[in-house]
Parts: sequence; structure tokens; C-alpha cells
Amino acid sequence: MEDFVKVYDNSQQVNSYIKEKDLQKPEQTILNKYFEKIKNSVLLDVGIGTGRTTYHLSGIAKKYVGVDISQGMINGANENFRNQNLDFKVCDARNMSIFDDNTFDVVFFSFNGIDHIEIDERILFFNEVKRISKKDALLVFSTHNIQNIPKLMRLKWSSHPIIFYENFLKFLKLKFHNLKRDFSNKKVIKINDGVHNFGFVLTYINPTYQKELLENYGFKNVSCFGYPSGNELNSDELINTTDPWIYFSCIVNN
Repeated sequence: MEDFVKVYDNSQQVNSYIKEKDLQKPEQTILNKYFEKIKNSVLLDVGIGTGRTTYHLSGIAKKYVGVDISQGMINGANENFRNQNLDFKVCDARNMSIFDDNTFDVVFFSFNGIDHIEIDERILFFNEVKRISKKDALLVFSTHNIQNIPKLMRLKWSSHPIIFYENFLKFLKLKFHNLKRDFSNKKVIKINDGVHNFGFVLTYINPTYQKELLENYGFKNVSCFGYPSGNELNSDELINTTDPWIYFSCIVNN
């Protein structure tokens, strides 16, 4: 995680995030579906960056707390929402000991923030969610879809020579940075997908397997939503989807 912190603390990265305000379609779908549960809740927003989701969640929840592992991003959030008396903290999602047990009605961890956590350590996050959540709290998060990797690794054609040249360079870099990675028949993989100029690797997971893990961890009423459509996916659609990432919502059964 330390590599990620260095990247996100960089002032250029903070500035690149600071103007982002829009929800993704699956986030909006989930907000609409669970609006009554989110309304007047005590809500924890994890991995907020500079506050993209804060614009939408802080005005609905009764009490809003936003956290990020990067001090630079929290500084950006404080700048974005100065004089609004919002509570922002630096916090690692694997260890949220700054919060008491049974505190939150909703935990929101959006835009693949969980993919910065090693697969073997995700249980730390899920256990922390169970600890800090009230009974039947709502958990929402998104994660990269391993079934999208063939699309990601494909050379993208363009009739425009400059665009095709840029696509070709990215294609070569993707191949180079992932030479020793075997993507076949895997449920989980670590991949350098080019994010932040190939700055680090992320975890991609099979979405059906992720759903099974949630159920095995004791979460209930697991729902899945595709990106970019925002549509809710049934089990067959989840098996076949090549969407780049999937949003999950579930109820904390603690």
C-alpha cells in the first residue's frame, strides 16, 4: 500500500482528481435503489480521494465521514469542502481502529479502491466493516473484472494515425509490464493495467468468485451492477460480463 500512498500524495495526482464530481452510473443506480437506507444514515465513505462521492452522499446522510489512505487526497478534500464542517480523516481500510464498533449504517468504498488491497488482506477490510457497522448495514464497493483483461490487452484500432500510434505504444507497455503474468483460468490476478502511467499493480477478480467470497464471509443479499451501464446483473450475466469493473452491494450480517 505504501507505493499507492506515494502516488496519491503527489500534488499532480491530487490536482487531477480535485475537479471530479460525477457519480458513475452504477453508483447512481445503487443510490436510487437504497436511497431510503442511505437517507439519514451514519455513513462512512472510504477512499474518497478529493471528495468525488462526497458531493452526492454528504447531503443525504445524517452524518458523513470520509476517509482516504492518502494525506494529500484528504488535504484536497478539505480544500474542496472548506467551510462545510465535514469530517475527513486519514485511514487505512484494513485497520479502521479509529472507529468504534457498531457505528455506521452504510459503508461506501467506490471506484475500485479495494483493488489496492492484496487479495489475502481483503478479509481484513471485510472484518473491519463487520466490526464498525450496525446490524443490517449496507456495504457498497467496486472491483476490477478479470474477464475484461482480454479486451484490455488487445491492440485497439483507429484510423487516426496519432491515436493508433498512442494505442500501439500502450499495447506494447501493457505487454512489457505483464510479461510474466499468466491470465488464463484464474479467479484472481495482479496486473499492471497502465493506471497512473504504469505506476503500480492492481488486483483483478472474477466477479462470480467475488460474490461467492462475500456470501462465504457472511454478507447477504449480494447484488451486482455493471459499468458503464449501471444495470443490475443476474447470475448468468455476471458469469459472462466483460465490463471493466463491477459494483457490489450487500447487507452486513453481524
